[in-house]
Amino acid sequence: MIVVAGSLKKSGSGWLFNMTNELLGQEGKDDVRSLRDRKRNHDLIRGENCQTNVRKPGNVLRLLGLHFQGHSFVVKTHSRLSPVLHALSRTEVCRPIHSIRDPRDVVLSLLDHATRLREAGTPNSIASIESFEESLSYTKHLLDSQTVWLTSPHVCTVQYESLIMDPLKQMERVAEFLGLDPSTETLKAIVNRYVGSGNKNVVDAHRMHFNKGRADRYQEEMSEDELNRCNQALGPWLTKLGYSL
Repeated sequence: MIVVAGSLKKSGSGWLFNMTNELLGQEGKDDVRSLRDRKRNHDLIRGENCQTNVRKPGNVLRLLGLHFQGHSFVVKTHSRLSPVLHALSRTEVCRPIHSIRDPRDVVLSLLDHATRLREAGTPNSIASIESFEESLSYTKHLLDSQTVWLTSPHVCTVQYESLIMDPLKQMERVAEFLGLDPSTETLKAIVNRYVGSGNKNVVDAHRMHFNKGRADRYQEEMSEDELNRCNQALGPWLTKLGYSL
């Protein structure tokens, strides 16, 4: 089983990925970091949070190779869900999970992240965001590029807001979707190791990539004009994702 943990950026994807990886390990599946080290697949499964581009056919073939060798594992991605993996999501081969967040909060979080990246001298596409309008445009692009993730009935969608409010319940949903049956004690132990959005005392906190770790930031931090611009630009997506205008 290949668990593909995708996300709308700034939606708690590092948090969800790490808890899912630990869940698989606790249930007798592979810890993807250990699997990567054993197979020397660092070029395929990259970085602390084991990211891979699942749109590249070569990457998909290599992931399938690991699966057919008997491995079950999770990888993290921000790329689109490839047609092959989307087709395989109807089977037990691929189990996609996807974290989402109110896009208005994504706009604010991207601005925070961009500032931190520039201060650290880390250039990338997010670091180039310097204004509210640029962040809003970038967020809309992210949403438009993830239509398959956001509309497929074969994807387990986890709301960032629900993950903050009740991480145990959301991990129970993920476990059921993956066909796992962990004890409540096991899930509680996993959640307690990673819980506390923004809590710097949790295990591997540096992998979580939290800015502020709060829901509904836009209600306090956006001006009326900014909120109106967001609602106008993102309105169809807000409705589709279940967020109120």
